[in-house]
Amino acid sequence: MDLTFQKIVIGIVGFLIALNLVILDIEVLRESPNPTIQTIVQKTLPMPTQVPQPTTIQSLIKTSQTCSPSCIDLIQEATASLKLDKTTTTQTNTSPSTAKEFFISMGSGSTSAGDWEDVNGLQAYVDTTQYNGIKSAIFEASVRVPTKNQWVDVRLYNVTDKHPVWFSEVRFPGGSDPKLIRSETMVLDPGSKLLQVQMRTQLRHIAYLDQSRIVITTY
Repeated sequence: MDLTFQKIVIGIVGFLIALNLVILDIEVLRESPNPTIQTIVQKTLPMPTQVPQPTTIQSLIKTSQTCSPSCIDLIQEATASLKLDKTTTTQTNTSPSTAKEFFISMGSGSTSAGDWEDVNGLQAYVDTTQYNGIKSAIFEASVRVPTKNQWVDVRLYNVTDKHPVWFSEVRFPGGSDPKLIRSETMVLDPGSKLLQVQMRTQLRHIAYLDQSRIVITTY
């Protein structure tokens, strides 16, 4: 009996292996790009009946009347990646830069003083409270020396608090053509202050300040 049973089992296993190979060959032929093979397969095999696609996993389970619990688990696992992500993604719009530049003209003038001296008429009130978040304040001066043989210094002076505006000083090098010079970032005292342009020359030769201004940049 044991030998007979073993033969039966071996025969069934062999039959299943052969059947599996036949099915595999059919699937390979079905996927073949060769039109001749496709024609043979279509004539040999019956056309599969189109099964309506369930719209949800629940409807798929309902239509599978003979599906066991383990089968349902496999269906859910296989279709998990097909679920639509209903999470709304909020796009963050990057706002354009709101930085602004403000220009305060200080005017033009000339001097031949050998030490710091006010340039007549070159004054302006600057109130830091009128600007919404100052990022930087720069002093610009366009200097010209006809003889081209001396350096010239230009700065701002805080008349209200009686001291120079820190880091506002710029130097025009000797032997240079007219040029625009920019200071480092200045330190402006808070509040409304009267600022005055001052100049000094190396050799007391005439030097011209063709233009000067303060450039304030806010955030």
